[in-house]
Amino acid sequence: MPPKTPQYDASILTTMAARLYSQASTITLKYAFLGCLVGLATGGVAGVMGGAEELTLGLALVLGVFGAVLGVAAAAERAFMLRLQAQSILVQVQIERNTRAASSHGAGAMSA
Repeated sequence: MPPKTPQYDASILTTMAARLYSQASTITLKYAFLGCLVGLATGGVAGVMGGAEELTLGLALVLGVFGAVLGVAAAAERAFMLRLQAQSILVQVQIERNTRAASSHGAGAMSA
C-alpha cells in the first residue's frame, strides 16, 4: 500500500507563525539576561585575575551592563528575522486562500 500523501493544512502554518512571533517577543529579554550574566562573570574573573579585588564589583557591573546592551542589539536583529519568517508563512497562507477562492469562483462561473 503506497504512503498517504499529506494534505494542505493552513492551521499548521498559522500555528508556526504564532510560535515565531512568540519567540520574537521574548528573545530580547533572554539575550539581555544572558549578555548581562556573561558580562558579570567576565568582569568578576577579570577583576580577580588582575589582582584588583577592590575594583571587581565595579568592573563586573560595567561589563554586565555592556553585555546586556550587546544582547539587546543582537536580539533586535534576531527578532526581526523571526517576524519576517512569520510574515512569509502568513503570506503563503493568504496566497493559498486567494487561489482557492479564485478557483472556486472560476469553476462556478464556468458551470453557469
